[in-house]
Amino acid sequence: MRLGDLFAIAVCCGLLVLSRIPGSRADAHCGSSQFTCHNGRCIPSSWKCDEDDDCGDNSDETDCPVRTCSDSEFTCDDSKCIPSRWQCDGDNDCADGSDEKPDICNQRTCRSDHFSCEENGGGICIPRTWVCDRDADCENGRDEEGCDQLTCDPTEHTCDNGKCITVRWVCDQDNDCGDNSDEKNCPTPTCSTNEFMCNNSYCIPRRWLCDGDFDCLDLSDEKDCPSVPPGTECSSREFTCSNRDCVHISWKCDGDEDCADGSDEVDCIRQCSEDEFQCDNGLCIAGPLQCDGKRDCDDGSDERNDCQPIISCDPTKEFECINSQTGVREQCIPFSKVCDGNDDCSDGSDEPGQHVCNVDECAVNNGSCMEGCVNTPHSYYCTCNDGFDLQDDGRTCKDKDECAIFGTCSQLCENTHGGYKCECVDGYTLDPRNGYCKADGEEAKLIFANRRDLRMIDMATGEYTELVSDLRSAIATDVDVPNKRVYWTDVAREQIYSAPIEADSNGERSKVRLVSEGIHTPDGVAIDWIHAKMYWTDTGTDTISVATLDGNMRKTLFATDLDEPRALALDPTEGFMYWSDWGQPAKIERAGMNGFFREVLVQSNIEWPNGLTLDLLGKRIYWVDAKLHTISSVTTTGADRRTIIQDDVLLAHPFSITVFQDTLFYTDWESESIHSLNKFTGGDHKVVGSDLYSPMDITVYQSKRQVSGTNFCENNGYCSDLCLPAPQINEHSAKYTCLCEDGRELMDDHRTCTGRDQIPMPTGESPAGQTGGSMQPGHVAAIVIAVLVALVVLVALIGFFAWRFFRSTNMKSMNFDNPVYRKTTEDQFSLQKHAQPTGHSYPPITALSTVEEP
Repeated sequence: MRLGDLFAIAVCCGLLVLSRIPGSRADAHCGSSQFTCHNGRCIPSSWKCDEDDDCGDNSDETDCPVRTCSDSEFTCDDSKCIPSRWQCDGDNDCADGSDEKPDICNQRTCRSDHFSCEENGGGICIPRTWVCDRDADCENGRDEEGCDQLTCDPTEHTCDNGKCITVRWVCDQDNDCGDNSDEKNCPTPTCSTNEFMCNNSYCIPRRWLCDGDFDCLDLSDEKDCPSVPPGTECSSREFTCSNRDCVHISWKCDGDEDCADGSDEVDCIRQCSEDEFQCDNGLCIAGPLQCDGKRDCDDGSDERNDCQPIISCDPTKEFECINSQTGVREQCIPFSKVCDGNDDCSDGSDEPGQHVCNVDECAVNNGSCMEGCVNTPHSYYCTCNDGFDLQDDGRTCKDKDECAIFGTCSQLCENTHGGYKCECVDGYTLDPRNGYCKADGEEAKLIFANRRDLRMIDMATGEYTELVSDLRSAIATDVDVPNKRVYWTDVAREQIYSAPIEADSNGERSKVRLVSEGIHTPDGVAIDWIHAKMYWTDTGTDTISVATLDGNMRKTLFATDLDEPRALALDPTEGFMYWSDWGQPAKIERAGMNGFFREVLVQSNIEWPNGLTLDLLGKRIYWVDAKLHTISSVTTTGADRRTIIQDDVLLAHPFSITVFQDTLFYTDWESESIHSLNKFTGGDHKVVGSDLYSPMDITVYQSKRQVSGTNFCENNGYCSDLCLPAPQINEHSAKYTCLCEDGRELMDDHRTCTGRDQIPMPTGESPAGQTGGSMQPGHVAAIVIAVLVALVVLVALIGFFAWRFFRSTNMKSMNFDNPVYRKTTEDQFSLQKHAQPTGHSYPPITALSTVEEP
């Protein structure tokens, strides 16, 4: 072999050996989508000339074109451009901190509707509505200095803790103050002759005794009754508890006490199959779920007993002892025991030999690590700076997208190189203390049904206000924020009502009965504040219906595949409705608010979804499960399911839930209280209201609670009956759909219902987004004929009334009660006289009555 050949072979072998050395120049060859730094590091090509020193030697920022910041940007001292709104916001967005220079920011003047947290007028600005709201928004607390103490109105009672309550709540056997001071020094309670006294001294109307509905909290009104009232028996697919409650038959002997008295778990003997694991409470779960690191038994017994602990080592401090035969991690030992000459792993894996032990791999070209390199006794590992993640190759760092992490920001999140920036939508201000978005305007209030009344809690002062009293069994509630009205259902009276939130000059709020016929158990109600519609669920008839806000023009949207529909939430900006069904099978569904595009979003690991709420800005659904004791969440499309919290104590029996800003509020039957917690983490738990009579549904009342949107049903969409928004699935989606009230059919023009006169449209105009085509020649002819007929009828009516007037001058008139409408014939004449020429027919007067039934 010639000398030249030997030399060539030696060179090749040398290059091969060099390539095997970690961190060598050959090993640091960058890919086609990477930039090679002068120090040999590889970074993504997109990081070059981005105004950040990613190489460490600034070679990625050399020979870059000079960038000029736009008019909407602020120029940092290092020439970096940031949005102007980021200047003087309390965060250092410029690497050199030049956007937060005190000499500039302290000179900034707050807007007239904002308050300065600094004594001299500069610094952080907050909305003036945050001042004296009993919540220190300035870090120095200046917004709460010099505030007057809360004083109660003359019509209110001042509790020992400073809370104000309605004076009528004093000595009513209910702890309304929270410290029970409203029930001190009270005379011995007595009930009137037409009332029944519960064992807890609470008075109820005597006619409620033995009516099949538990009106006393201690259930004493339904004890020792002669028989079960008709219509209150449990169905064949339900189990009758000892207290006469009804639960699903499948919940009998399932290891969980679903009856309030636990009678569904008495005398139970259940054997699990061979492929199941039996929990300590008797519940059977799939065998593979045992010892999988997750709690599948309610009592957690599947992760106790024979389970081996799941070992997790800290890669920065510990060495993993892995069984070479099974591949199972058996133990973790500290790095100090690695390469110390002792076999601490029992297989010698912690003593790899001197050729590996105590070799500093980071000394050679930073161990080929893009950023940090950490040497260990037996090896080394790469690290990344804050805001970057280590890639699969174990060396390269990539910018972390913090905005993709659930809960990083309240609302808007902008990912930046090595960091992120939180911002808020219009109408919200970033809270300087915690980075959360806080709604501008008045402080939020909670409205909840307490069976006997509707109450409102001021979240700033904790003050209770009674909205509506003397109710029977108020369950579901919702609000129409723009029109300042509250809506609720009464399952005992089987009706839906409405009342103004603000009292009149006499301090009264008149109730209006909206729906009283064809309704059985309205468990949920939701208001479309944009298109002026009301939706409700009926557990008695297993239906979901819609009507105009006055209760007329009713339409049953769904009457199949519903077992126990309960909570209901609307997004009129997108045209979707969401509801929970706690029957068999339990599920959460959504559909268009016009009744189309129905789909199931959640149908697994769900048992008793009592309450459901919609986070419009976050595009997420939250619900409580009273059987699983959880609060869970998914996106509005059913993706990214998360368990926010699971707690048998805090969520003993949750019923309703609502969300506002970053907080979830829920009611709990077991503790008879209202709670709040963080919607992202489940932390920051607080008790908002305690010792309540019977807290049911809950909702938030605040001007930003219901976002504005386009009313696609202006002029009722030229529909003869109901105009309902359609789901906005894509840019081709219809804006609305015309539907007929129950008992009518839609005609070929897709907007007129049988039995309705045609509604003329302006010349040359076609209703945009309407389902169906334009007006046909046949329809025009029908309108012409209808107009001619109307003229003939009008002439006949004029002649008739002229004759009647002439006759009345010679004869005495006589009025009589109309047994159908309960108004005189002259009243009927007055209504017809003022009727619109479009052929509008007035509903029966009983549907418009505002008189409360006894």
